Amino acid sequence: TEIYTLSLHDALPICHELLSDGERTVLRRLSVFAGGWTLDAAEQVCSGRRISRDAVLDLLTGLVDKSLVTASEQGPKVRYGLLETVRQYAAARLAGAGELDEQRERHLAFHIALAQVAEPQLLGVGRGDPVLDTLATEMPNIRVAVEWAATSDPAAGLRLVTALTVFWLFTGRYREGDTCYARALDAAGEEPTVLRGRAIAGRASLGHYGGAAEAAHGWAQVALDIGEACRDVWTQGRALNTLGLKASLGDPAGGRPLLQRSVELATQAGDDWCRIDASNCLAIGWIFQDEFDTARPLLADMQATATQHDYRWALAWPWLCLGWEAAFQGRLTDARKLLERSVAVSDEVGLPITNGLANGFLTYVHLAGGNTELAYSLASTTLKWVQETGA
Repeated sequence: TEIYTLSLHDALPICHELLSDGERTVLRRLSVFAGGWTLDAAEQVCSGRRISRDAVLDLLTGLVDKSLVTASEQGPKVRYGLLETVRQYAAARLAGAGELDEQRERHLAFHIALAQVAEPQLLGVGRGDPVLDTLATEMPNIRVAVEWAATSDPAAGLRLVTALTVFWLFTGRYREGDTCYARALDAAGEEPTVLRGRAIAGRASLGHYGGAAEAAHGWAQVALDIGEACRDVWTQGRALNTLGLKASLGDPAGGRPLLQRSVELATQAGDDWCRIDASNCLAIGWIFQDEFDTARPLLADMQATATQHDYRWALAWPWLCLGWEAAFQGRLTDARKLLERSVAVSDEVGLPITNGLANGFLTYVHLAGGNTELAYSLASTTLKWVQETGA
């Protein structure tokens, strides 16, 4: 391997000289990608200044034919990449051409647009949905984009991480998301802007479900202060959701006014994720107090909203709560069916929280039904999984 790497390194200048001017330009511009790219990404990031978007495909194909770019089919799309030795050589050429900053900006802009287009679509995703797969595949590029934004355009970094909040929540990427939030927020300074408030509110939501409840409480309070100062109801709604959830864990009645206000503000802001999540937290608060009759209308409203908009993820909570009630009342067959529905929907999206809770109650149902072996197996598997995700 070492001999091959040295030979490739030595051969690159010769190969580079045999390329057309267009191929050289595209090759060096491709070095800004991490973990590969699609044709659409290459067309948007590598075009401009002597290279038209329509020309990128032919130039990219030429580089593949010359074995300087790799190409592999991933479903209906082709994903391209560079060997690390080639990428380093191309990156040096990019810096030498004085194009590094421009290409980083184009790369950052592309991935912000990708995340912002995906954000509203995430509420309707299911297993194998291309939106989830695309964002997961592009995480190496997103991490690079966050880092570049931190050194050149902190506001852009805040836009990027905020747009990914629901993706990180749905897929259980708590640690990865928090790392990106921390980098973007550290770079942005302390000025209380709308962008900063939204980013901190997003970090608080992620932190609470990712096991950092105390830190999340502090972030949510800061976000609420910024949201009120900037009159941004979106930020206020999300911050109050986290604060209300934290309060409800110790005192359901004490958290209720915060969550009710969160629902109101989220409705006003058109933030369906927050409205549904806060409504769910209200329902669970009543369930904590064994007030199932009071919780049931809230759950019915959530189910209606989820069905109307085809939000599969939003069905996981009502089925979990109804299964919880059935287990509490000793209706073990009903409880098992409802909880299995919650697990199935959670698996479709990847929701670690509802998956873990539903499987936890299923463990109880199996124990109550005398199936100790199955209960132990399910509990062990679930515990290992939630520990790995950080849920």
